[in-house]
Amino acid sequence: MNSIYSIPEQAIDVMIRKCAGEMNFLGTMVPSINAPLPMADMLRGKLLESGAPFVAIYWDEPDGRVFVLMSDENGQDVSEIARCYNGKGDKHTAMFKTPPQREMVGEFIPVELELPPDGEKVIALTEAEDGETNVREATHNENGDFDIPDVVAWAWMPELPGAGGV
Repeated sequence: MNSIYSIPEQAIDVMIRKCAGEMNFLGTMVPSINAPLPMADMLRGKLLESGAPFVAIYWDEPDGRVFVLMSDENGQDVSEIARCYNGKGDKHTAMFKTPPQREMVGEFIPVELELPPDGEKVIALTEAEDGETNVREATHNENGDFDIPDVVAWAWMPELPGAGGV
């Protein structure tokens, strides 16, 4: 997958502060966040600053929840954990999928969704016809609609100074 964008470090910090929680994998609580795969590498380093042996990034698909477990060069072998969930990968990056679920009860700190005001700019993930994911700036119109098509996810961070939400 091509990394065709860059998100400011301050935006990543806000996203982690607002959206990250912890999940239990085989008795180990680790930082976790619901985020799209193109953001995994950007989030890995920040989440590992906590000193955790690895981190989990996940997203939901119609047929299940996909987990990417990531560690740094001195971290835990995440392929061993993924194999326990019928997944695969290498020592520092591994994936597995679970059945669809609302939340992992008792293991995730839920976040309240707040729609941005009408006319506010957001960071939007869009899906192109070729299946590639792109990051673009979009304007929130109303009720979750945006001024560009094919928005599959968005982020609005109002506390970023002078950024109008992004």
